[in-house]
Amino acid sequence: MGPGARQRFLAAIALTVIVALLLAGTARVTGAAISLSAGLSAVATPVTGELTVAASGLGGDIGAIGAMWSAEARLKSLEAENQTLLGQIAQMEAAQYTLSQLRRILALSQEPLLKGKTVAASVVARAPDTWFDTVWIDRGTTSGVAVGDAVLSVGGVVGRVLAVTPTSAVVILLADPQSAMGVIDARTGAAGVVLGEGRASVLELQFFTGDARARPGDLVVTSGLGRPIPAGLVIGRISALGKAELGLVQTASVVPHASLAEVQTVLVLVK
Repeated sequence: MGPGARQRFLAAIALTVIVALLLAGTARVTGAAISLSAGLSAVATPVTGELTVAASGLGGDIGAIGAMWSAEARLKSLEAENQTLLGQIAQMEAAQYTLSQLRRILALSQEPLLKGKTVAASVVARAPDTWFDTVWIDRGTTSGVAVGDAVLSVGGVVGRVLAVTPTSAVVILLADPQSAMGVIDARTGAAGVVLGEGRASVLELQFFTGDARARPGDLVVTSGLGRPIPAGLVIGRISALGKAELGLVQTASVVPHASLAEVQTVLVLVK
């Protein structure tokens, strides 16, 4: 602070003291005092002006900071609302998908081939280490479900009932290495058995004879020999041909029609 500024600053303090004394009644109002007050005011005016300008600038800065905080809070609020809306959209899409599956399952239950009673069920659990092998459904003996019943989903057969309780059942899927189901080539009538390989995308078909005359694209359906599973239910289509280890039995890779990895709603063919 330079000498002139320091002088003006001290004059402002002195003026403030005099005004305080006058208000308190401890000083008489004389011509000299008035003159002194006027002189001090003239000297102090630049200082008070500078202080006023500084205070105005500071107030502007505080207002700007407040506006920034308000905008940031609004942004956070909008982000939270956006996340909530995204969650609601996801729930609606999931509900629409489930409804679509239920409609297709209902249409499937009306197929003339599915003679007898059918029970719709939902998949309620999968084991992480056997995701493509087994699922749990929410229907059991009280709904007529029994061990061995065929289980279908949109597209075709997905497996059969392995175990059952009054209110639930375990379904072994076609992909399970322990699964085996009698089938035929719908074009040639060649019989065989479909085995699981632990993969949802492909099954192995082993024909009972080495001259099955199968070819890629042939439709594979249940043979009906492994009761209680009826004949003619769709399994999938042959994608490639091969030979067993001894070269005596022709084999084929079958792509299942039903998505074994995404089974959510099923239809159980009960007796």
